[in-house]
Amino acid sequence: MEETIKKIINEVVTFLTEAPADIKINKKSDEEIHIDISVKDAAQLIGRGGQTIAAIRLVASLLIRQALDFNGRLYLDINNYYKNKDEELLNKIRQIVDEVISQGVARQVFYLNPRQRRLVHVFCDGVDGVVTRSEDSNRGRVLIIEPSGQNNNV
Repeated sequence: MEETIKKIINEVVTFLTEAPADIKINKKSDEEIHIDISVKDAAQLIGRGGQTIAAIRLVASLLIRQALDFNGRLYLDINNYYKNKDEELLNKIRQIVDEVISQGVARQVFYLNPRQRRLVHVFCDGVDGVVTRSEDSNRGRVLIIEPSGQNNNV
């Protein structure tokens, strides 16, 4: 399984860039595989706003699902791009959570993609004193962080 994944990822990466890639596979469970790719110059593979890495992730996921009949979650990161972005997001969310707890007022967080919203929901599940929910708004999906036990209108 690991060799097949490495081969697929290597083909996708070498199609886009000549840079050699170091590929690490971490099978967390039967339902979750993490792929970490390290390359010398990742800018071409990450793209503006992470658009290229998102496309690589989609293509790799489709190829791996087809080759291995894998139906679980596939996480792909290049030079810790997502890891660093997630840490930045969670630092901002920690500040918002502190404000929600101290002020007792709900806060809205806009412009998160589905992966980021899931990350925030999972993070906040482990925090006492707040609950989260996502709703549709005129600006797209909005994530709401509110004090637990309250149903605030924001």
